Amino acid sequence: MRLFPREVYLAWLASAPMKSEQRLALMKQEKDIGELHEAVFHGEWAPFRPVLSDKLLSDLRSNGEEKYLKTWQRVMEREDISALVYGEQGYPEALASLQDPPAILFYRGNPSALEKTCAAMVGSRNASWKGLTAADKVARELSEHGISIISGLAHGIDAAAHQGCLKGGSPTIAVLGCGLDRNYPAENAGLKQQILDQGGLLLSEYAPGDKPLGWHFPIRNRIITGLADCLIMIEARIRSGSMTSVQHALDQGRDIFS
Repeated sequence: MRLFPREVYLAWLASAPMKSEQRLALMKQEKDIGELHEAVFHGEWAPFRPVLSDKLLSDLRSNGEEKYLKTWQRVMEREDISALVYGEQGYPEALASLQDPPAILFYRGNPSALEKTCAAMVGSRNASWKGLTAADKVARELSEHGISIISGLAHGIDAAAHQGCLKGGSPTIAVLGCGLDRNYPAENAGLKQQILDQGGLLLSEYAPGDKPLGWHFPIRNRIITGLADCLIMIEARIRSGSMTSVQHALDQGRDIFS
């Protein structure tokens, strides 16, 4: 099997539904990701047995076929997707200090946006007009003072927060619960491109091509709050996905405003 760029093998490793700590353990055991692929794909996986279940081994072997690696390479080149790896230069220090940091962060856009002071803003997908107006206004005013907004590119408050930040002139950061090549929700495809056009950043720990599965989003939210200096909550039900962001922020010692 021919060699592929490192980012392609990182996408392969991210494609299996394992915990971040498992990926970190695998990458610690075999620092060359290409050699890790060879070991797992060709059956020399005994050293990784304490980390990988039979199911995960099967997933990695199936996903490690050359046809899938070629697809990832084609998509990542077309979408200009790169990756940040835990413990390496460029990986956000704020995430490195978390209890469960993402092992791999795929990105599109301007990674220097991570160097700015950031506030996370989240809330209801079915927000009221008052809530949407407040999100836009607060995000715009913070942006005008050089503070970037981080959110999840969802309907409602997330979209209003990104739009407000763009109006204020600072780059905004969107953390997705799917692969960076997917437009989800489809209605925000234009906003997604606007984020990139105005010097912003798209992030995801999910491999290119990964679908927006429901369980991805509560896990994703720890990245939104982890990258920010504080969390601003605008309209959310007590039992909602947005409230997982509040719990993550509390666990991470972030200030919370509502």
